[in-house]
Amino acid sequence: MKLLIPGSYSSSFLESMATKIAFNSDDKIVDQNACVEQINVKDLEKYFDVDKIVQYILQGKYSVIALQFPDELMTYSTSIASELKSKTEAQIFVLADTSYGSCCVDEVAASHYNADLIIHFGQSCLSNTGKIAVYYSFGKELIDIDVLLSKLGERFTPDDKILVLYDVQYDYPINSNLDVVKKNFQNASISCLNLCNSSEIADNVTIKFGRVYTLTHSIEEYTLVFIGSNERTLYNTIVSYPRNTVYSYDVKLEKLQKEDLNVNKYLMRRFYLIEKAKDAQIVGIVMGTLGVARYNDMVNRLKSILKQSGKKFYTFIIGKINPAKLANFMEIDMFVLVACPENSLLDSKEFYKPIITPYEMEMACLSGRSWSGDVVTDFRELLSGSKRFVELDGENDGKDKKPEYSLITGKLRNNNTMSEPLCTDVATRNESNSLVASSARNASEYLASRTWQGLQIDSGKTEVKLAVEGRSGIAMNYKNEKE
Repeated sequence: MKLLIPGSYSSSFLESMATKIAFNSDDKIVDQNACVEQINVKDLEKYFDVDKIVQYILQGKYSVIALQFPDELMTYSTSIASELKSKTEAQIFVLADTSYGSCCVDEVAASHYNADLIIHFGQSCLSNTGKIAVYYSFGKELIDIDVLLSKLGERFTPDDKILVLYDVQYDYPINSNLDVVKKNFQNASISCLNLCNSSEIADNVTIKFGRVYTLTHSIEEYTLVFIGSNERTLYNTIVSYPRNTVYSYDVKLEKLQKEDLNVNKYLMRRFYLIEKAKDAQIVGIVMGTLGVARYNDMVNRLKSILKQSGKKFYTFIIGKINPAKLANFMEIDMFVLVACPENSLLDSKEFYKPIITPYEMEMACLSGRSWSGDVVTDFRELLSGSKRFVELDGENDGKDKKPEYSLITGKLRNNNTMSEPLCTDVATRNESNSLVASSARNASEYLASRTWQGLQIDSGKTEVKLAVEGRSGIAMNYKNEKE
Protein backbone atom coordinates (compact mmCIF):
# COMPACT_ATOMS: atom_id res chain seq x y z
CA MET A 1 0.00 0.00 0.00
CA LYS A 2 1.33 3.38 -0.95
CA LEU A 3 1.61 5.99 1.78
CA LEU A 4 0.91 9.56 0.69
CA ILE A 5 1.98 12.30 3.08
CA PRO A 6 0.09 15.53 2.23
CA GLY A 7 1.87 18.80 2.78
CA SER A 8 -1.02 20.01 4.92
CA TYR A 9 0.03 17.72 7.82
CA SER A 10 1.91 19.22 10.72
CA SER A 11 5.67 19.43 10.44
CA SER A 12 6.20 17.49 13.70
CA PHE A 13 4.08 14.60 12.42
CA LEU A 14 5.91 14.44 9.11
CA GLU A 15 9.28 14.63 10.85
CA SER A 16 8.41 11.73 13.15
CA MET A 17 7.16 9.59 10.25
CA ALA A 18 10.24 10.27 8.15
CA THR A 19 12.61 9.62 11.04
CA LYS A 20 11.08 6.42 12.36
CA ILE A 21 10.39 4.30 9.29
CA ALA A 22 11.38 3.76 5.72
CA PHE A 23 10.70 1.07 3.17
CA ASN A 24 13.51 -0.84 1.54
CA SER A 25 13.45 -2.78 -1.74
CA ASP A 26 12.20 -5.92 0.07
CA ASP A 27 9.07 -4.14 1.31
CA LYS A 28 10.23 -4.45 4.95
CA ILE A 29 10.07 -1.71 7.54
CA VAL A 30 13.57 -0.79 8.61
CA ASP A 31 15.20 1.75 10.87
CA GLN A 32 15.78 4.82 8.74
CA ASN A 33 18.72 6.05 10.80
CA ALA A 34 20.51 2.73 10.31
CA CYS A 35 20.63 2.92 6.50
CA VAL A 36 20.90 6.64 5.73
CA GLU A 37 24.12 8.55 5.45
CA GLN A 38 23.21 11.85 7.03
CA ILE A 39 23.49 15.09 5.07
CA ASN A 40 24.10 18.33 6.92
CA VAL A 41 20.67 19.96 7.28
CA LYS A 42 22.22 23.42 7.11
CA ASP A 43 23.33 22.68 3.53
CA LEU A 44 20.08 21.00 2.52
CA GLU A 45 18.69 23.92 0.49
CA LYS A 46 22.01 24.38 -1.28
CA TYR A 47 22.48 20.65 -1.84
CA PHE A 48 19.13 20.28 -3.64
CA ASP A 49 19.09 23.86 -4.98
CA VAL A 50 15.65 24.55 -3.50
CA ASP A 51 15.54 28.12 -4.84
CA LYS A 52 15.86 26.83 -8.40
CA ILE A 53 13.01 24.36 -7.75
CA VAL A 54 10.82 27.21 -6.44
CA GLN A 55 11.56 29.26 -9.54
CA TYR A 56 10.62 26.34 -11.79
CA ILE A 57 7.31 25.84 -9.94
CA LEU A 58 6.37 29.52 -10.13
CA GLN A 59 7.26 29.82 -13.82
CA GLY A 60 5.23 26.72 -14.70
CA LYS A 61 2.34 27.74 -12.42
CA TYR A 62 2.09 24.22 -10.98
CA SER A 63 -0.45 23.78 -8.20
CA VAL A 64 -0.36 20.09 -7.17
CA ILE A 65 3.18 18.78 -6.73
CA ALA A 66 4.44 15.31 -5.81
CA LEU A 67 7.85 14.95 -4.18
CA GLN A 68 9.55 11.60 -4.79
CA PHE A 69 12.49 10.59 -2.59
CA PRO A 70 14.47 7.36 -2.42
CA ASP A 71 14.52 5.61 0.95
CA GLU A 72 17.91 7.03 1.92
CA LEU A 73 16.67 10.63 1.50
CA MET A 74 13.18 10.25 2.99
CA THR A 75 14.35 11.79 6.27
CA TYR A 76 14.72 15.16 4.57
CA SER A 77 11.39 15.14 2.76
CA THR A 78 9.59 17.08 5.49
CA SER A 79 12.04 19.98 5.51
CA ILE A 80 11.94 20.34 1.73
CA ALA A 81 8.14 19.96 1.59
CA SER A 82 7.67 22.67 4.21
CA GLU A 83 10.10 24.99 2.42
CA LEU A 84 8.38 24.58 -0.95
CA LYS A 85 4.97 24.98 0.67
CA SER A 86 5.90 28.30 2.24
CA LYS A 87 7.51 29.73 -0.91
CA THR A 88 5.02 28.58 -3.55
CA GLU A 89 1.69 28.09 -1.72
CA ALA A 90 1.21 25.00 -3.91
CA GLN A 91 -0.30 21.76 -2.64
CA ILE A 92 2.70 19.57 -1.76
CA PHE A 93 2.66 15.86 -0.92
CA VAL A 94 5.35 13.22 -0.57
CA LEU A 95 5.35 9.76 -2.14
CA ALA A 96 6.51 7.64 0.79
CA ASP A 97 7.00 4.54 -1.35
CA THR A 98 7.36 3.82 -5.07
CA SER A 99 5.50 1.33 -7.26
CA TYR A 100 8.72 -0.02 -8.77
CA GLY A 101 12.35 1.15 -8.54
CA SER A 102 13.05 4.44 -6.80
CA CYS A 103 15.18 5.50 -9.80
CA CYS A 104 12.03 5.65 -11.96
CA VAL A 105 9.56 8.52 -11.84
CA ASP A 106 6.40 7.13 -10.22
CA GLU A 107 3.67 8.62 -12.39
CA VAL A 108 1.14 6.04 -11.17
CA ALA A 109 1.29 7.13 -7.52
CA ALA A 110 1.40 10.81 -8.45
CA SER A 111 -1.63 10.53 -10.72
CA HIS A 112 -3.71 9.18 -7.82
CA TYR A 113 -3.40 12.62 -6.28
CA ASN A 114 -3.86 14.45 -9.63
CA ALA A 115 -0.36 15.92 -9.53
CA ASP A 116 0.67 18.19 -12.39
CA LEU A 117 4.39 18.08 -11.47
CA ILE A 118 6.72 15.45 -10.00
CA ILE A 119 9.98 16.55 -8.41
CA HIS A 120 12.32 13.56 -8.34
CA PHE A 121 15.19 13.68 -5.84
CA GLY A 122 18.37 11.62 -5.76
CA GLN A 123 19.49 8.80 -8.04
CA SER A 124 17.63 8.49 -11.34
CA CYS A 125 17.73 6.26 -14.41
CA LEU A 126 16.65 9.29 -16.53
CA SER A 127 14.07 7.24 -18.43
CA ASN A 128 11.69 9.20 -20.63
CA THR A 129 8.23 9.93 -19.25
CA GLY A 130 5.30 11.48 -21.00
CA LYS A 131 2.22 11.88 -18.80
CA ILE A 132 3.26 14.31 -16.05
CA ALA A 133 5.91 17.05 -16.03
CA VAL A 134 9.09 16.03 -14.20
CA TYR A 135 11.84 18.07 -12.54
CA TYR A 136 15.04 16.33 -11.39
CA SER A 137 17.01 17.40 -8.33
CA PHE A 138 19.94 15.01 -8.01
CA GLY A 139 21.80 16.80 -5.26
CA LYS A 140 25.19 18.45 -5.58
CA GLU A 141 27.92 16.08 -4.51
CA LEU A 142 31.41 17.61 -4.38
CA ILE A 143 34.52 16.42 -6.22
CA ASP A 144 38.10 17.44 -5.58
CA ILE A 145 38.91 18.07 -9.24
CA ASP A 146 42.65 18.31 -8.58
CA VAL A 147 42.73 14.83 -7.05
CA LEU A 148 40.65 13.46 -9.92
CA LEU A 149 43.01 14.90 -12.52
CA SER A 150 46.00 13.57 -10.57
CA LYS A 151 44.56 10.04 -10.50
CA LEU A 152 43.71 10.16 -14.20
CA GLY A 153 47.19 11.50 -14.98
CA GLU A 154 48.78 8.52 -13.22
CA ARG A 155 46.86 6.11 -15.46
CA PHE A 156 46.45 7.92 -18.79
CA THR A 157 48.50 10.16 -21.06
CA PRO A 158 47.14 13.47 -22.41
CA ASP A 159 46.63 11.85 -25.82
CA ASP A 160 44.69 8.80 -24.63
CA LYS A 161 41.07 8.49 -25.78
CA ILE A 162 38.87 8.60 -22.69
CA LEU A 163 35.09 8.57 -22.40
CA VAL A 164 34.01 9.98 -19.02
CA LEU A 165 30.64 8.89 -17.64
CA TYR A 166 29.42 9.90 -14.20
CA ASP A 167 26.67 9.39 -11.68
CA VAL A 168 23.85 11.96 -11.73
CA GLN A 169 24.84 13.45 -8.35
CA TYR A 170 28.10 14.70 -9.88
CA ASP A 171 26.52 16.58 -12.77
CA TYR A 172 27.17 20.01 -11.22
CA PRO A 173 30.90 19.66 -10.40
CA ILE A 174 31.69 17.89 -13.69
CA ASN A 175 29.97 20.54 -15.82
CA SER A 176 31.69 23.27 -13.84
CA ASN A 177 35.13 21.85 -14.67
CA LEU A 178 34.72 20.67 -18.27
CA ASP A 179 37.38 23.04 -19.58
CA VAL A 180 39.89 21.91 -16.97
CA VAL A 181 39.47 18.25 -17.85
CA LYS A 182 39.62 18.91 -21.60
CA LYS A 183 42.77 20.96 -21.13
CA ASN A 184 44.58 18.04 -19.48
CA PHE A 185 43.19 15.33 -21.78
CA GLN A 186 42.67 16.61 -25.31
CA ASN A 187 41.01 13.42 -26.62
CA ALA A 188 38.64 13.05 -23.68
CA SER A 189 34.91 12.93 -24.39
CA ILE A 190 32.78 13.93 -21.40
CA SER A 191 29.13 12.93 -21.29
CA CYS A 192 26.25 15.10 -20.12
CA LEU A 193 22.80 14.22 -18.85
CA ASN A 194 19.91 14.09 -21.31
CA LEU A 195 17.47 16.03 -19.14
CA CYS A 196 15.38 17.25 -22.04
CA ASN A 197 14.69 13.64 -23.16
CA SER A 198 15.86 14.45 -26.67
CA SER A 199 15.53 11.65 -29.24
CA GLU A 200 17.24 13.41 -32.15
CA ILE A 201 20.63 11.77 -32.68
CA ALA A 202 23.34 12.99 -35.04
CA ASP A 203 25.81 10.58 -36.62
CA ASN A 204 28.54 11.15 -34.02
CA VAL A 205 26.22 11.60 -31.01
CA THR A 206 25.17 8.73 -28.75
CA ILE A 207 22.39 8.70 -26.14
CA LYS A 208 22.63 5.81 -23.69
CA PHE A 209 21.37 5.41 -20.11
CA GLY A 210 20.16 9.03 -20.18
CA ARG A 211 23.63 10.31 -21.04
CA VAL A 212 24.71 12.11 -24.21
CA TYR A 213 28.24 12.08 -25.57
CA THR A 214 30.02 12.85 -28.83
CA LEU A 215 32.81 10.66 -30.20
CA THR A 216 35.38 11.56 -32.84
CA HIS A 217 36.61 7.96 -33.12
CA SER A 218 35.11 4.49 -32.91
CA ILE A 219 33.78 3.56 -29.47
CA GLU A 220 36.13 0.55 -29.35
CA GLU A 221 39.13 2.91 -29.24
CA TYR A 222 38.04 4.57 -25.99
CA THR A 223 38.71 3.66 -22.38
CA LEU A 224 35.69 4.31 -20.18
CA VAL A 225 35.97 6.11 -16.84
CA PHE A 226 32.91 6.04 -14.59
CA ILE A 227 32.78 8.58 -11.75
CA GLY A 228 30.53 7.54 -8.89
CA SER A 229 29.57 4.60 -6.73
CA ASN A 230 26.16 3.56 -8.09
CA GLU A 231 26.57 -0.16 -8.67
CA ARG A 232 23.69 -0.61 -11.11
CA THR A 233 24.80 2.17 -13.45
CA LEU A 234 28.39 0.95 -13.32
CA TYR A 235 27.31 -2.64 -13.93
CA ASN A 236 25.20 -1.62 -16.94
CA THR A 237 28.15 0.35 -18.31
CA ILE A 238 30.52 -2.61 -18.04
CA VAL A 239 28.25 -5.19 -19.68
CA SER A 240 27.01 -2.76 -22.34
CA TYR A 241 30.56 -2.06 -23.49
CA PRO A 242 32.13 -5.56 -23.34
CA ARG A 243 34.93 -4.63 -25.76
CA ASN A 244 36.13 -1.63 -23.74
CA THR A 245 38.29 -1.34 -20.65
CA VAL A 246 36.35 0.31 -17.82
CA TYR A 247 37.77 2.21 -14.84
CA SER A 248 35.73 3.48 -11.90
CA TYR A 249 36.59 6.43 -9.67
CA ASP A 250 35.24 6.42 -6.13
CA VAL A 251 34.95 10.07 -5.12
CA LYS A 252 34.81 9.47 -1.38
CA LEU A 253 37.78 7.11 -1.33
CA GLU A 254 39.55 9.08 -4.08
CA LYS A 255 40.47 5.80 -5.72
CA LEU A 256 40.70 4.95 -9.43
CA GLN A 257 40.57 1.26 -10.17
CA LYS A 258 40.17 -1.03 -13.16
CA GLU A 259 36.97 -3.08 -13.12
CA ASP A 260 37.72 -6.77 -13.45
CA LEU A 261 34.22 -8.13 -14.07
CA ASN A 262 34.45 -11.29 -16.18
CA VAL A 263 32.29 -10.08 -19.06
CA ASN A 264 32.82 -13.24 -21.11
CA LYS A 265 31.45 -15.38 -18.29
CA TYR A 266 28.50 -13.03 -17.94
CA LEU A 267 27.75 -13.19 -21.68
CA MET A 268 27.89 -16.98 -21.56
CA ARG A 269 25.26 -16.88 -18.83
CA ARG A 270 23.00 -14.62 -20.90
CA PHE A 271 23.45 -16.84 -23.97
CA TYR A 272 22.42 -19.83 -21.86
CA LEU A 273 19.23 -18.00 -20.83
CA ILE A 274 18.46 -17.24 -24.47
CA GLU A 275 18.66 -20.94 -25.26
CA LYS A 276 16.36 -21.62 -22.31
CA ALA A 277 13.91 -19.08 -23.71
CA LYS A 278 13.82 -20.99 -27.02
CA ASP A 279 12.66 -24.10 -25.17
CA ALA A 280 10.11 -22.25 -23.01
CA GLN A 281 6.47 -22.94 -23.83
CA ILE A 282 4.79 -20.64 -21.29
CA VAL A 283 6.22 -17.13 -20.86
CA GLY A 284 5.34 -14.52 -18.25
CA ILE A 285 5.63 -10.85 -19.21
CA VAL A 286 6.40 -8.99 -15.99
CA MET A 287 5.73 -5.27 -15.82
CA GLY A 288 8.68 -3.59 -14.13
CA THR A 289 7.52 -0.07 -14.93
CA LEU A 290 4.36 1.85 -15.73
CA GLY A 291 6.08 5.20 -16.17
CA VAL A 292 8.80 4.75 -18.81
CA ALA A 293 7.67 6.05 -22.19
CA ARG A 294 6.49 3.45 -24.74
CA TYR A 295 6.42 0.58 -22.27
CA ASN A 296 3.02 -0.42 -23.67
CA ASP A 297 4.46 -0.61 -27.19
CA MET A 298 7.14 -3.01 -25.93
CA VAL A 299 4.57 -5.23 -24.23
CA ASN A 300 2.41 -5.39 -27.37
CA ARG A 301 5.49 -6.21 -29.46
CA LEU A 302 6.43 -9.03 -27.09
CA LYS A 303 2.92 -10.44 -27.29
CA SER A 304 3.09 -10.45 -31.11
CA ILE A 305 6.51 -12.12 -31.07
CA LEU A 306 5.46 -14.82 -28.60
CA LYS A 307 2.24 -15.49 -30.49
CA GLN A 308 4.12 -15.97 -33.77
CA SER A 309 6.56 -18.28 -32.00
CA GLY A 310 3.77 -20.48 -30.72
CA LYS A 311 4.34 -19.68 -27.05
CA LYS A 312 1.64 -19.08 -24.49
CA PHE A 313 2.08 -15.86 -22.54
CA TYR A 314 0.60 -14.13 -19.51
CA THR A 315 1.09 -10.56 -18.29
CA PHE A 316 1.85 -9.86 -14.62
CA ILE A 317 1.61 -6.53 -12.78
CA ILE A 318 2.87 -7.23 -9.27
CA GLY A 319 4.79 -4.08 -8.31
CA LYS A 320 8.31 -4.62 -7.01
CA ILE A 321 9.28 -8.15 -7.93
CA ASN A 322 10.95 -10.64 -5.61
CA PRO A 323 11.44 -14.43 -5.64
CA ALA A 324 8.44 -15.08 -3.38
CA LYS A 325 5.99 -13.29 -5.68
CA LEU A 326 7.11 -14.98 -8.89
CA ALA A 327 7.33 -18.41 -7.24
CA ASN A 328 3.53 -18.40 -7.06
CA PHE A 329 3.40 -18.97 -10.81
CA MET A 330 5.07 -22.36 -11.12
CA GLU A 331 3.62 -23.05 -14.57
CA ILE A 332 5.71 -20.27 -16.13
CA ASP A 333 8.87 -21.52 -17.87
CA MET A 334 10.50 -18.12 -18.37
CA PHE A 335 9.85 -14.52 -17.35
CA VAL A 336 10.68 -11.48 -19.47
CA LEU A 337 10.98 -8.21 -17.55
CA VAL A 338 9.94 -4.89 -19.09
CA ALA A 339 11.66 -2.29 -16.92
CA CYS A 340 13.99 0.68 -17.01
CA PRO A 341 17.65 0.04 -17.99
CA GLU A 342 18.92 0.04 -14.41
CA ASN A 343 16.37 -2.57 -13.26
CA SER A 344 16.38 -4.84 -16.31
CA LEU A 345 19.42 -6.99 -15.51
CA LEU A 346 18.45 -9.14 -12.56
CA ASP A 347 20.46 -11.98 -11.13
CA SER A 348 17.74 -14.61 -11.43
CA LYS A 349 19.66 -17.29 -9.50
CA GLU A 350 17.46 -16.63 -6.47
CA PHE A 351 14.28 -16.94 -8.52
CA TYR A 352 12.43 -20.15 -9.22
CA LYS A 353 12.44 -19.48 -12.97
CA PRO A 354 14.87 -17.39 -15.07
CA ILE A 355 14.25 -13.73 -15.93
CA ILE A 356 15.48 -12.21 -19.19
CA THR A 357 15.24 -8.88 -21.01
CA PRO A 358 13.04 -8.13 -24.04
CA TYR A 359 16.17 -8.00 -26.21
CA GLU A 360 17.08 -11.55 -25.21
CA MET A 361 13.54 -12.79 -25.84
CA GLU A 362 13.67 -11.29 -29.31
CA MET A 363 16.94 -13.12 -30.00
CA ALA A 364 15.25 -16.36 -28.94
CA CYS A 365 12.20 -15.88 -31.16
CA LEU A 366 13.09 -13.70 -34.17
CA SER A 367 15.15 -15.00 -37.06
CA GLY A 368 16.30 -11.47 -37.86
CA ARG A 369 17.78 -10.95 -34.40
CA SER A 370 21.06 -12.87 -34.06
CA TRP A 371 23.55 -13.17 -31.20
CA SER A 372 26.25 -10.49 -31.41
CA GLY A 373 27.55 -10.40 -27.85
CA ASP A 374 25.86 -7.05 -27.17
CA VAL A 375 23.71 -6.35 -24.13
CA VAL A 376 20.70 -4.07 -24.62
CA THR A 377 18.87 -3.10 -21.43
CA ASP A 378 16.84 -0.16 -22.81
CA PHE A 379 13.80 -1.69 -24.50
CA ARG A 380 13.16 1.54 -26.42
CA GLU A 381 16.13 0.65 -28.64
CA LEU A 382 14.07 -2.31 -29.93
CA LEU A 383 11.03 -0.30 -31.00
CA SER A 384 10.29 1.30 -34.34
CA GLY A 385 12.38 4.37 -35.08
CA SER A 386 15.55 3.08 -33.39
CA LYS A 387 18.66 1.70 -35.07
CA ARG A 388 18.24 -1.76 -33.53
CA PHE A 389 14.63 -2.21 -34.66
CA VAL A 390 13.95 -5.52 -36.42
CA GLU A 391 10.78 -6.37 -38.31
CA LEU A 392 8.71 -9.26 -37.01
CA ASP A 393 8.73 -12.54 -38.87
CA GLY A 394 5.93 -13.05 -41.40
CA GLU A 395 2.82 -14.93 -40.37
CA ASN A 396 3.83 -18.02 -42.36
CA ASP A 397 7.54 -17.95 -41.48
CA GLY A 398 7.15 -19.88 -38.24
CA LYS A 399 4.86 -22.62 -39.60
CA ASP A 400 7.38 -24.23 -41.93
CA LYS A 401 10.49 -23.93 -39.81
CA LYS A 402 12.52 -27.08 -39.48
CA PRO A 403 13.18 -28.51 -36.01
CA GLU A 404 16.32 -27.20 -34.33
CA TYR A 405 18.73 -28.86 -31.95
CA SER A 406 18.29 -27.66 -28.38
CA LEU A 407 21.54 -26.96 -26.55
CA ILE A 408 19.70 -27.32 -23.23
CA THR A 409 17.82 -30.63 -23.59
CA GLY A 410 20.02 -32.22 -26.27
CA LYS A 411 16.93 -33.00 -28.31
CA LEU A 412 15.26 -31.57 -31.39
CA ARG A 413 13.12 -28.53 -30.76
CA ASN A 414 9.89 -28.31 -32.73
CA ASN A 415 9.48 -24.74 -34.01
CA ASN A 416 6.01 -25.15 -35.47
CA THR A 417 3.40 -22.82 -34.03
CA MET A 418 0.71 -24.32 -31.83
CA SER A 419 -2.22 -23.55 -34.10
CA GLU A 420 -3.75 -27.03 -33.73
CA PRO A 421 -5.57 -28.02 -30.52
CA LEU A 422 -3.83 -30.40 -28.16
CA CYS A 423 -4.94 -34.01 -28.62
CA THR A 424 -5.62 -35.85 -25.35
CA ASP A 425 -7.11 -39.04 -26.78
CA VAL A 426 -3.82 -40.93 -26.53
CA ALA A 427 -1.77 -41.07 -23.34
CA THR A 428 1.88 -42.17 -23.28
CA ARG A 429 3.01 -44.93 -20.91
CA ASN A 430 6.50 -46.06 -20.00
CA GLU A 431 7.91 -49.57 -19.64
CA SER A 432 6.30 -50.03 -16.20
CA ASN A 433 2.89 -49.22 -17.71
CA SER A 434 2.74 -45.88 -15.84
CA LEU A 435 1.47 -42.70 -17.41
CA VAL A 436 4.21 -40.32 -18.56
CA ALA A 437 3.68 -36.69 -17.56
CA SER A 438 3.56 -34.38 -20.57
CA SER A 439 4.65 -30.77 -20.45
CA ALA A 440 1.77 -28.35 -20.08
CA ARG A 441 1.21 -25.93 -22.92
CA ASN A 442 -0.79 -23.38 -20.97
CA ALA A 443 -1.64 -22.50 -17.38
CA SER A 444 -4.99 -24.34 -17.34
CA GLU A 445 -3.36 -27.61 -18.41
CA TYR A 446 -0.71 -27.18 -15.75
CA LEU A 447 -3.36 -26.57 -13.09
CA ALA A 448 -5.34 -29.64 -14.18
CA SER A 449 -2.24 -31.83 -13.83
CA ARG A 450 -1.50 -30.74 -10.23
CA THR A 451 -2.55 -32.97 -7.38
CA TRP A 452 -3.27 -29.94 -5.19
CA GLN A 453 -5.18 -27.14 -6.89
CA GLY A 454 -5.77 -24.80 -4.00
CA LEU A 455 -8.34 -24.64 -1.22
CA GLN A 456 -11.35 -26.84 -1.92
CA ILE A 457 -14.87 -25.89 -0.88
CA ASP A 458 -16.47 -29.01 0.64
CA SER A 459 -20.07 -27.88 0.74
CA GLY A 460 -22.02 -29.65 3.51
CA LYS A 461 -18.94 -31.43 4.86
CA THR A 462 -17.29 -28.62 6.80
CA GLU A 463 -18.62 -27.90 10.28
CA VAL A 464 -20.09 -24.41 10.60
CA LYS A 465 -18.68 -22.45 13.53
CA LEU A 466 -19.75 -19.14 15.00
CA ALA A 467 -17.53 -16.13 14.50
CA VAL A 468 -15.25 -15.35 17.41
CA GLU A 469 -13.32 -12.24 18.33
CA GLY A 470 -9.81 -12.26 16.86
CA ARG A 471 -6.63 -10.43 17.72
CA SER A 472 -6.55 -6.69 18.17
CA GLY A 473 -3.74 -4.17 18.10
CA ILE A 474 -0.83 -3.88 15.72
CA ALA A 475 1.27 -6.68 14.29
CA MET A 476 4.32 -5.95 16.45
CA ASN A 477 2.32 -5.91 19.68
CA TYR A 478 -1.09 -7.60 19.88
CA LYS A 479 -3.09 -6.91 23.03
CA ASN A 480 -3.42 -10.58 23.99
CA GLU A 481 0.31 -11.31 23.66
CA LYS A 482 2.57 -11.71 26.65
CA GLU A 483 5.30 -9.15 27.07
